[in-house]
Amino acid sequence: MAGRLPPGDDLLLTESGFAMLITGQGRPLGVLVADEVASRDHLSECALILAAITPSAGAALSPLLARPVITDSSTSAPAPGELGALLSAAIADSHIPSAVIELPPTLGAATPTIRHANRALWTFLGHDPDIGAASPPAMTDVDCEALSQAAQGHPTEHAFTLPSGGSRWGLISLTRIGDDSPAAARLRLLQIQDITPRRSAQAELAHHSRHDPVTGLPNRDLLLDDLARRITEDRNAGHRTALLVLDLDDFKSVNQSLGRHGGDEYLRGVANVLRGVLRPGDSAAHLGSDEFAVVFAAVDDATTAVSLSEQLRSELAAGVAVGKSTISAAASLGVAVSRGRMPPPKLVAQAESAMFMAKRQGGNTWHLSTGHNVPSTERTVTIEADLRKAIAEDQFELRYQPVFPLQEGAALVEVEALIRWQHPVLGRMMPDSFIEVAERRNLMPAVGEWVLRAALSQAAEWQAEFGARTPQTAVNVSTKQLGTGRLPGLVADCLDATGVAADLLQLEVTESQIINASSPAAAELDALADMGIRIAVDDFGTGHAGFQYLRRLPIRVLKIDKTFIDDICTDPTDLAILTGIIALGRSLQLTLIAEGVETIDQLTLLRELGCDLGQGWLWRPALRPADAAALFGVPEAQVRAQ
Repeated sequence: MAGRLPPGDDLLLTESGFAMLITGQGRPLGVLVADEVASRDHLSECALILAAITPSAGAALSPLLARPVITDSSTSAPAPGELGALLSAAIADSHIPSAVIELPPTLGAATPTIRHANRALWTFLGHDPDIGAASPPAMTDVDCEALSQAAQGHPTEHAFTLPSGGSRWGLISLTRIGDDSPAAARLRLLQIQDITPRRSAQAELAHHSRHDPVTGLPNRDLLLDDLARRITEDRNAGHRTALLVLDLDDFKSVNQSLGRHGGDEYLRGVANVLRGVLRPGDSAAHLGSDEFAVVFAAVDDATTAVSLSEQLRSELAAGVAVGKSTISAAASLGVAVSRGRMPPPKLVAQAESAMFMAKRQGGNTWHLSTGHNVPSTERTVTIEADLRKAIAEDQFELRYQPVFPLQEGAALVEVEALIRWQHPVLGRMMPDSFIEVAERRNLMPAVGEWVLRAALSQAAEWQAEFGARTPQTAVNVSTKQLGTGRLPGLVADCLDATGVAADLLQLEVTESQIINASSPAAAELDALADMGIRIAVDDFGTGHAGFQYLRRLPIRVLKIDKTFIDDICTDPTDLAILTGIIALGRSLQLTLIAEGVETIDQLTLLRELGCDLGQGWLWRPALRPADAAALFGVPEAQVRAQ
């Protein structure tokens, strides 16, 4: 309905209904809007209901009717029984699941009583409408918290259990319909909007964000979550957890001979072989390209893990079903076994290092990780040599993760550039597989320069195509790049070469870099800020930075580490920490970005706390440039729904 009620008027007609000012004791109480009113008879029913609520409402509607319904403003409201009957008649033919219910004196002490309900409600609840009308089932399926929220005027989402065993999601709203008399005060009009399709779409989107679309297996993010839970459970039970990472030795040739669709079928066949060897408690994941992982639960020692790995290798060699054919699969397997409170990323790194060694030994074999905290000397030397070649041969590529404002309706404002290594033998490698070696062998300045130049070249293309809609590009700065005296000059040179505006670049430094920032490093940050570049603190909260660092350095953005986001909906401590971080950022007038946002509940809470921006799998993982560009100008809610 467009427009507002004219001052002094009680009623505004629309094409299909009306809007009416509700008053009480001489002052406005609110506006009631009715839409899709099919006929004058329906208007008459509306007037009867409104007259029961407030005499002035019925009086305001009277001019619309051929016969007056209530014209005397002194007419008293009907008795509760009459009121229920009026409402029952009014909602009988409505397609909206509706009922007149009576709340118990204390929610939780008893269940609400259904006084009148329409057929749409019984259908929604999975009951035969005729049987439901004759013998209304109790509303035991609606928990007290949901009813309490709805009774306070906050529509509440709730999952209703159907007699068939399934479930249906509804948005519950309760409207008070009686006066203050004891008999009528607890009467409510219950209406339920069926939101099952939306909730199903959200669940499907959440599933897709954590599973590989080709094989249906969990992806790397879900693997890390499952691995953390499994390590804890096995440790508490006196066992250990083994992780196997395998890389298919022959996938490139299979993909070339069978084509893309045949290659996907081959990967699905491998996934089925993995599923076939899983024991209760085990799980498998597809890490990307031709790399898979298997979590072996409750192993007693490395011997058990190796035995299970050899069994899997033999199953793959026996053949993978691809259509009507069977293809023998060779794989390099890396095995690592947990120790104590080992973080999942560390166990993954050890298993991947072991897989790398198996690959270097000629493939089609397994290698057991020694469990050292740092990569072996042999692996380090090999990675270093390959990295130098990668820099020279341009084997890197960038992916871009979108960053969205958290206010509703806003579109993407930033992308974070993230490096990937397309290794000629091992396939695509994530940063945690090689960045540590690059840092230790002083290769990060060269790698970092490649990232900066590539990111700004892409930003220049976007700037030419999208103009004012071009988002900022965030680039991570390595510890080895900061404090050398070269960074401001390098950035200025890249900006000049590409023509990208300085305010489209954001440089991100970790909190540990800020804490340990030397005077030269601080001077470099000042120089970069003077150029118009935004400086952001990445992984904020993990390095215990104090106020003095944030005040001394030209920081404009705080990126809140994912570890403080994961459990904010269930852990009061994490919520308190997050609240404090946001309050700190606001007091310093800094922009706040939440990393690793994965659920609607997290998004809702972050909005309530006043966080500015967010990035994570709730919207998208890191994307190819063209896929990222497709999101420019698209509202964040629409991105979530796609």
